[in-house]
Amino acid sequence: ALLCLFVGNVLIMGAVLCSAELRKSTTNILIFNLAVADFLVSGVIDSFMAVGVLVGKSFFDKYVSLCHFVAAFCLIVCETSMVSIALLACNRYVHICHHSFYKRVNSVRNTLVLCALAWLVGILIDVPNLAGKIC
Repeated sequence: ALLCLFVGNVLIMGAVLCSAELRKSTTNILIFNLAVADFLVSGVIDSFMAVGVLVGKSFFDKYVSLCHFVAAFCLIVCETSMVSIALLACNRYVHICHHSFYKRVNSVRNTLVLCALAWLVGILIDVPNLAGKIC
């Protein structure tokens, strides 16, 4: 399952990056943002989870800072993934139910700003957790 998730997200990102036509669609930009977040989950977070399962808790006991980094990164990436799904759902809703409004509001620029805000939300949600680790 981990390999399928990893390869699937690489294929989605590659398709959007290689095709100018796909990059013009705001929906595809949102799907790309979701694929990046899910790629990081499958490539980074799940890899450390596998290490934890195979090696045991002792691995993270030795590398406490790595454990904190993976936990913080996991929260940021998972929140970004969820926000990206919500943005995608809103995009589809507006496109279907308010089609005339969709053309005025949904531009590539606005969608890129929303994607950046999705990552910012993921980071801001983790700030209290990071502040607790620093103090």
